[in-house]
This record gives sequence, structure tokens and C-alpha cells, in this order.
Amino acid sequence: MNLEIAIVLIILVLNLALGLIVLLKGPQKKINRLFAATVLSIIIWISAYFLENWGLSEQTSKFFLKMDFAFAGIVSYFWLIFCINLPRDFLPKNKFYALYLVIIPLIFTALSFTNLIASSPKVVNEVIIFERGFLYFPYAFFIFSYMLGGCLVLFYKYKKVDRAVQRQIIYILVGALLTLLGVLFITLILPQISEISVSIARLGIYSILFLVGLTAYAIVETHLFDIRVIATELLVVLIGLALLIDTLLSKTLL
Repeated sequence: MNLEIAIVLIILVLNLALGLIVLLKGPQKKINRLFAATVLSIIIWISAYFLENWGLSEQTSKFFLKMDFAFAGIVSYFWLIFCINLPRDFLPKNKFYALYLVIIPLIFTALSFTNLIASSPKVVNEVIIFERGFLYFPYAFFIFSYMLGGCLVLFYKYKKVDRAVQRQIIYILVGALLTLLGVLFITLILPQISEISVSIARLGIYSILFLVGLTAYAIVETHLFDIRVIATELLVVLIGLALLIDTLLSKTLL
């Protein structure tokens, strides 16, 4: 096992642990379920993004490329809905408004499995490349607008909540903005400027650590989801994961 695989495993396990802890501590709470759904979609997106360039068969790589685009849209949707409901839904209850928010991600998720977003995908030197489809830029705008929209919603709520919730919002906003910049630049902009190596492309995955880490800090520091033992549980997960990675790397070096 090389270092890159170890890093990706750490990111996936941290996401999974955080999502499960939050969900199990309050499965009846809407915000907990939304957070868990966001984390699950992030895990699938990271896995697809990693596997599309892992030297698999061309057909398999094409499938994971489509999954990459599809779940990037799903992550954006859950992020926006999570922000709208954090700490509670400030926006008016309107069925048409809710339908509007979900219909656009559904359309782009379905279109991700066509050639309208990423066309003519092929594997060259174990790297999957593609041409921009007719809807590539509308898709990129959708991702950007939903991610930015979530941040703007939090910024709007910042002025209307108490000081404790303001601290929560600051932590999450900083993590979200750092992640947004890293992911959008490396996965959407940089490949259109010049050809990049697989290792550089995967740096977009690692930037998700900003959002996960700062959201975890918000949970631990301010009890965002009313979790009082999450710090201990995450520490146990990290220790176990560190031991596992150390064992695997040691076996590889032998």
C-alpha cells in the first residue's frame, strides 16, 4: 500500500466515522440526517474520483468518471440543503421552492451518465481524459452556484443567530470555502487549462479535509449536534486507523 492510498483511506474513514457518529447520536433530528447524507455522498464521490484513474479497465474507468460527475452534483445539493437547515430552516415553507432546489440536481445527475457533460472519455497512459460536452459549463455553474449558495445562506443566518451559533457558522464557512476553492480549481478549471498528472488531480480530494476537519471542530467545540462524546470517539477512530495504516505500510516495506 502506497502513501496515496493510505491518505485516501484516512479521508474516507474520517468522513464515515464523523457521519455515523452524528447520525447515531440523533437519528430523529433532520439536521443530523442531512449531515450524514452529505458525508455519504462525499464518500462515494471521493471513491469514484480516485478509482477512475486507478489503472482499471477502460469501461470501468468510464463508469467511475460518470459517477464522479453525478455525485459531485449530489454533494452540492446536500450541502445546500444542510446549510438551509442549519441550525434551523429560516426560509419560507414552499413546495415549489423545495421542488426547484431538487429538480436541477436530479437533471444534472441523470445527464452525467450521458455524453452531454463529459463526452468521448478514453484512457490514455492509465489516465482517463474527456472532452467538454455541450452542458459542461452549465454543469460547472450548477456545482458552483449550489456550493456558493450554501455559504451565502450561512452568511445570511450569521446575522440572525446567537453568538454560539455564529461560532459554528464561522468554522463551517472557513472549511467550506477552502474546500470549494481546492475542488473547483483542481477538478474543473486546471484540467481545462493544461494536462495534469493523476497525483495533482487527486489533490482536489484531499481539500475535503478542510470541511470535514473544521466541521468536526465545530461539533466538538460548540456541540452543534448536541454530541458530548464525539471527541473521544473520533480519537479512538484515529488511533485505530493509524495503527492499521502503520501495519499495512510496514508489510509493504518488508
